[in-house]
Formats: sequence, C-alpha cells, structure tokens
Amino acid sequence: MERQDNADGSSSSTTTNYNAEGDPTDKTNENVDVDGNASTQNIGYDENGEEVVTGYSIDTSGNEEGVKELDQDAVNTEFYGFNSVDGFIMNLHFTIDFTD
Repeated sequence: MERQDNADGSSSSTTTNYNAEGDPTDKTNENVDVDGNASTQNIGYDENGEEVVTGYSIDTSGNEEGVKELDQDAVNTEFYGFNSVDGFIMNLHFTIDFTD
C-alpha cells in the first residue's frame, strides 16, 4: 500500500493485490479531501492486463456536514458502466437547489 498524507488533512492511498504469479489482480485508489469525504475507485484488469475501473464510491460519513458538494467540474470516475462484459449497480441520493 502506498499512502500520502498531506498537511491540509487530505490524503491519498493506493492498494494493489497480486496473484501467485506476481500479476496484479485488482487495485483500489482512495482520496480523502479536507472535509473528510472519501472517494474510492476500484480497478480490475482485463485480459490484456489493462486497468478497467469497476466501481466508484464517495463516502461522506467522515464529513461533519455529511455532504459533498460538486461544482461544474463534477467528478470523473473513469467508470464505464454500460459495457458488454460487466454489469453495475448505481445508488444515488442527491438534492438539487434550484434557487442556487
């Protein structure tokens, strides 16, 4: 596991698992922002050994306000859910403030 703790309270870490032959089987990237929101990207490997994002989550339980505000830049998860190989489950909970 590689971990980077920053002076502002944010952090990032990468964990890679390997099989008996030494080939990577899966990887997890986690970034925690200064508010305590943890964004986790799950990565698998295709038959060519190329990385494929298999999941993405944002956990706001470490944030005292319990929310993560997204601006116009949003979040690039690099997850492609509509492919012919893997299915996906999407759980969304959001609030839209039309006055803002």
